[in-house]
Amino acid sequence: LLGSGSNERNAVLSLQMVNGYKFGRKYYAGIGTGIEFFEQAYVPLFADFSYMLTENRLSPFLTGSMGYTSSIDDPPGQWGSQTKNLGGMMYSAGIGTSIRTGMTSSFVISLEYRYQNLKSDYTEDWNEEVLHIEKHYNRLSLRLGFVFD
Repeated sequence: LLGSGSNERNAVLSLQMVNGYKFGRKYYAGIGTGIEFFEQAYVPLFADFSYMLTENRLSPFLTGSMGYTSSIDDPPGQWGSQTKNLGGMMYSAGIGTSIRTGMTSSFVISLEYRYQNLKSDYTEDWNEEVLHIEKHYNRLSLRLGFVFD
């Protein structure tokens, strides 16, 4: 994931897997999950949709997804403070192409815009004050994968 954000890393590693169903000859819908590394590790859970524009060996498609990302760890406390990562909404939309590699398999490549909202609570131990932090990430996602249908 390349782009802007609230951290010093402009590139974030994202690994995802989608399990879905093919409706007719052009529609795909599925549920996906994975692991992503913004400041800490996060796990997205999302609905994924694709529409094939043609049915050739080289087939362009439109794709999109929407879901929620949860934190699987919190940063270590520092100097009497604790941070609790809460996660947030995500969505993406883009275009791609599917390259048929066999009767029931394809290699896919897509380019997508990806928005990620992450929330966290920062608590000072000495006065119990809680600061609610919200970060927004606008990323360009280059996705490579395989489809088995």
